[in-house]
Amino acid sequence: MQLVDGLKRFKLAQALHIGNGVPQDVVAAENLYNEVLTHNLGNPQVLYCLGTLYLDLGRHGLALQLLSHVVNVLEDFGEAWNALGLVFKALSQFENADIAFEKAMELLPDTVADIPANRSAIRINNGTPDEALKFADIALNIEPDNINCKFNKALALLELQRWEDAWPFFEERLNPHYKRADMMSIDMRNYAESGVTPTWEGTDDLHDDRLEAPSNETGTPMTVVIHGEQGVGDEIMFMSCFDDFRAQLPDDTIYVLEPHPRLTELFQRSWPDVLVNGTHHLDGSEWIGKPVQGGIGNDATYQRPDYKVAMGSLPLFTRNSEADFNNQTFLTLDPDKVAKMRALMPETGKLRVGICWQGGIAATHVHVRSLHLGAMKMILEQEVDLVALQYTPDVPIELEDFKKTTGIEMFYDPGLVNMQADIDDTAHLAASCDLIITVSQTMLHIAGAVGTPCWVLVPNKPDWRLGMEREHMAWYGPHLKCIRQPAEDEDWGPTIEKVALDLADFVGKREAA
Repeated sequence: MQLVDGLKRFKLAQALHIGNGVPQDVVAAENLYNEVLTHNLGNPQVLYCLGTLYLDLGRHGLALQLLSHVVNVLEDFGEAWNALGLVFKALSQFENADIAFEKAMELLPDTVADIPANRSAIRINNGTPDEALKFADIALNIEPDNINCKFNKALALLELQRWEDAWPFFEERLNPHYKRADMMSIDMRNYAESGVTPTWEGTDDLHDDRLEAPSNETGTPMTVVIHGEQGVGDEIMFMSCFDDFRAQLPDDTIYVLEPHPRLTELFQRSWPDVLVNGTHHLDGSEWIGKPVQGGIGNDATYQRPDYKVAMGSLPLFTRNSEADFNNQTFLTLDPDKVAKMRALMPETGKLRVGICWQGGIAATHVHVRSLHLGAMKMILEQEVDLVALQYTPDVPIELEDFKKTTGIEMFYDPGLVNMQADIDDTAHLAASCDLIITVSQTMLHIAGAVGTPCWVLVPNKPDWRLGMEREHMAWYGPHLKCIRQPAEDEDWGPTIEKVALDLADFVGKREAA
C-alpha cells in the first residue's frame, strides 16, 4: 500500500527518529508515525520504522510484534529481518536472532556490514569464538572501519587468547562513536587547558635522548595519568599490568591513578609512591596544581598530564604473549585490618568460606553467570563457616529465605559488602576467609589480586577474561581455580556436586593436617 498524503510527515518522522538535520525527538517521531499510519493503514515501511523506534526505546514486545508482521508481509525486506534479529538478541533469544540475521544476509549479501557484525556479536561469550571471528571478518571486508565490528573482533580474539592480535582492536572501545552492549559510551578524559591530552602510544613517542634524560618541554618530569573506564573488577584486573607498564617509562615519571572512587584506598596502599585520586570527573581539576606526593622538590606540584592511558589499554603494552602474564598478586593489604575482619566472627576452628552467587547485569550475561542461592545448598551444608560476600541489594532477603528453608546461616555485614562499599573493606573481609567460592563477578578479581584461594564457577559460555578451557586464569596465579560447567550442559548440578566434593575433600585434609 502506498502512502496517500503523508510522505512529507513520514520523512519528518524519520528525521526526528534519528536526529537527521533536526534535534532528535523520539516522542514526536512516534506520534508522527502513528499519524501517518491512520492514513496508510498497514504500510510495512511505516511499521518497520515504528518497530525500529520501539527497538531503540527498549520496548521489545511492541518491536517484536511490528517487525514480525513486516517480514511476514514483505519476506524480501532485508533491513526488517536484521531489525527483527536485533529484537531477538535483546531478548536473549539468540537462536531466533541468528535465523533472522541469516535471512537478512541472504537478502543483502556483501552490502550491509551490520548484519554479519550482528551474527558475530551473538557468538561473543557464546562458546564459539572462531565463528564470531569469521563473521567479524566478513563484516570488515564490507566496511573496514565498522567500529562495533572491530570491537567484536577484539572480543573473539581475546576469547581465543590471541593477545597481540586482539589489543589493537580492543582500543575501539574508546572511540566516541562506539556503543557498548548497555548502550553507554566511555567518557573521554581531557586534562588540557586547550586542545586534547595525548593518548600514550608507546615508548616510540619518546626520543632516545628523552629516555636518557626524561623531561617534558618545560624541563620537568613527565606526568602520565592512568584512568578508569570500566567496572570495578575490570579495573582491578587491568591494573595487574601497571608495574610492568611503568617499567617501560622513564624512572622519574610522575603517575596519577584515577580509578573508580571505591578503589582509592586499596590502590593507594598498593602504590604509595603515586597519587591515587578515585574519581569519575574527567578534567583533573581535583589534583592539578596540588603538591606532588613524595616530593621532587619543596614546591613541586602536579602538572597537566603529558599523556593519558585508559586502564584497559595497559595490556596493549604489557600482555602480548602468554609469557607476559606473570601471575603475581599485586594489591597490598593491611594485616591488622585482615585480623580485625577475621575477629568479626567467632573462631570455631572450621574452614571459613566466602560465598558469591550472582554476577553481571542483563547486558553482561547475568543469566549465565548467576545462581539461585538454593542451588548451592550441597556446597553450603558442609562443615564450614560461611561468609556472604555477595553485593547485590536483595542479599538480606535471600539469606533470610535460605535460612528459613535450610537452617543454614551466613555471616553478612552490609556495611562491608554492597554496591557502594569501599572495596578496601570488602577485600580485607574476603582475605579473612580461608577460601572463596564465587561465580564470575568482581570478587574473583579481588581474590586473584590479593592472593586469597578462590574457586570460580565458570559457565560453559564464559567471557574472554576466563578463557575457554584453562584451569587457571591468565591474569592471576594458581590460587584462583576455574571449575567449569560441562560443555553443552546448562545445568549447574554436576558443577555444584563437584565443588561440594572438592570442598569436603579440602575440609578433610585440613582437619587431618
